Amino acid sequence: MNADWKINRRRSQALGLLLAAGLVCSTSVAMQAAAPPPSSKTSVGDATASERDSAIRSSEGESSDAEKIEQLRRTTPWGAQGQADGVLGGIGSLAVHPRWRSILPLGEEQSATLIELDNLVREGRAIALQEAADHPAEDYASYKSYVDRIQARQSQAIGHARRIVEIGLLTESQRNLIDLRNEWSDFEWLSLKSGRAQDLLDLTKDQRRKLEDVYEEFSAREGTWEIWNPNDQVRQEARLARSAFRDRIEAKAREILTPEQAERWSKFVAERTLPAEPPELPACSDANSKLVSIQVTEDSPIFRVLKKHPPSYLGITPYQKRLVDDLAEVTQNGLLWIELERCRHKADDAESENSGAAAKKKSGELMHAAEQVALVGVLSPQQAERIEKLAQEEED
Repeated sequence: MNADWKINRRRSQALGLLLAAGLVCSTSVAMQAAAPPPSSKTSVGDATASERDSAIRSSEGESSDAEKIEQLRRTTPWGAQGQADGVLGGIGSLAVHPRWRSILPLGEEQSATLIELDNLVREGRAIALQEAADHPAEDYASYKSYVDRIQARQSQAIGHARRIVEIGLLTESQRNLIDLRNEWSDFEWLSLKSGRAQDLLDLTKDQRRKLEDVYEEFSAREGTWEIWNPNDQVRQEARLARSAFRDRIEAKAREILTPEQAERWSKFVAERTLPAEPPELPACSDANSKLVSIQVTEDSPIFRVLKKHPPSYLGITPYQKRLVDDLAEVTQNGLLWIELERCRHKADDAESENSGAAAKKKSGELMHAAEQVALVGVLSPQQAERIEKLAQEEED
């Protein structure tokens, strides 16, 4: 496929989502673990996982296996129906979500690459879930186990895709901004409960225990305020009382910190901004590919097998082959951008995030994450097993 054509296709995908961002993007913004919030349900097929399990549990012992299988088929979000109309949080959301667009300047190729990764993960998910929907079911227990495995694989794929974004598709300053904005909300003290924040502040076990006690006190009271009461006076009094309660809780949490920890914490939660101009991160092409020592379709056994053999030999569809090719392109861009970041910093410190050793490690982690997206997000378990076997045979 012509490189310019692929770049134009990515840009078209990006433009389409950017134009529709105000209409279709309903995802939350979470880099590490948060997923898009569920959209308003319009049919039984839009039920959440917990609602689905609850509905099935309520019928167990009263229904036959066939009825429970049918219930599972109706309440599991198959294929495209299982996707939000927008994009995945922490992947495509970074390019189209209004909040991120206002604080996170992205280069044109960055936006296009994020959306390409988002598209291929969602398309791979739709394929897998549709296959699960069509899978023959002999008994309820085995079928539910099969569906759960497929959904778990897709969740893993999304996690690996977010790892690709974190490692290779963002600059260091962009990663730092996203990390802080996701974890440390307007109600800042709550983030002191996170393990990462506590590690950064070197909190002792006693301090962590005291923070847990404060959090429990907060949780026990927070949901009881009548801030949505239709009575204006009751609602106003509740909001004032909640605000005063939150102030007391925050003061308790801060008292647990030492003065040095409190100073460090203030720096962590300080408002941070990025330069208005996005970074120059070009797509990988023949002209700049020599900058990258790692070539995805040559140095990865998985991608090498997928490129070397036709889909019919591998037992995959041409559509899956196209998704794998797109994934290889996304990965190659990430490898190039890691190298460009290293060259820009020219770090002498061996411990620097952008030193040669660190960049090499990041490249290896990026390649591994991309292989996992291919194996669990694009391919079926049987296809993945065959590809891994062929890759191992060629390595031997």
